[in-house]
Formats: sequence, structure tokens, C-alpha cells
Amino acid sequence: MIRKVQDTDYEQIVSLLQTHYPTHNRFSNSTPHEIIGYLLTIKDESYVYVTDEQIVGYAILVQNKQNSTHSIFKYRHLAFTTETVGQELVAYCETQAMEFSETAKIELTIAENETDIQLYENMGYEKEATLSNHYRMDEDCYVYSKTLMRE
Repeated sequence: MIRKVQDTDYEQIVSLLQTHYPTHNRFSNSTPHEIIGYLLTIKDESYVYVTDEQIVGYAILVQNKQNSTHSIFKYRHLAFTTETVGQELVAYCETQAMEFSETAKIELTIAENETDIQLYENMGYEKEATLSNHYRMDEDCYVYSKTLMRE
């Protein structure tokens, strides 16, 4: 089941993020309390994927821009335990984005060493740019996006 984040979810979310992003400065060098404080500042549209009372997926979908027909969103800290959970969570977020306008673009940035790149490409996300030293020195980061249209 995918649903909006509740205040009681954050302890499990922190554990999931620390596992999914072992080299992310925010999650590897901060206390759980600091991470929760950070997540509360950017929670916009936050969703969790729950199975047997365990959080196995998490996504923050931030709306950057909107006009009457088009919206631009960005994923923040999309984390999941399996590819299937990731696919379902991404599809759910895409559906949520389409609630706001006739067309939408969703963007994400991902470090070159993260294993999720293939998942996004398989779901129709295309690489738009490469950013050098974006997250960490001597590491590239890629900007991916997908444009959605209401049928």
C-alpha cells in the first residue's frame, strides 16, 4: 500500500534512507534526529510504500513550477528495498503529478554509482545532463527526466 507519510513513519524512513544511500552525506553523517528534522523541512508530497507494517519505499515529490497546463516536479530521496517497490512507487508518484496539470515533467538527480539508474531508464526517464562534482568530488551526477501527458 502506498500512502502519505505520517509522523510515526520517520524512524523507519531514516533506516531505509541510510541503507539505500550509504554514501549520502546527509544520511551517513547525521543523527536520526537531525535527519528527521531535515526531512520535515522538505516533505511537500511525501509517500511511503508499506508492506506488513514495514516501510519498504519512500519518495518526496517536490513541485517546482506550475502554470495552468504544465507542472514541473523533482524527486527527492527516492528510496526502496526492491526494484518492484521502486517501479510501483515511481508510477504512483507519476499519477500524483498528473493531478495538478494536463502535462508534467518529473526530474531527478542520481549519482553515477547508484544502482537505480537502470530502473528509471526502463520506466522512460531520459538523461538530460551530467553534473560533475555535484554530490561529491570526483563523482558525476546525472539529471534524468520524464514528461507525462494526460490521455
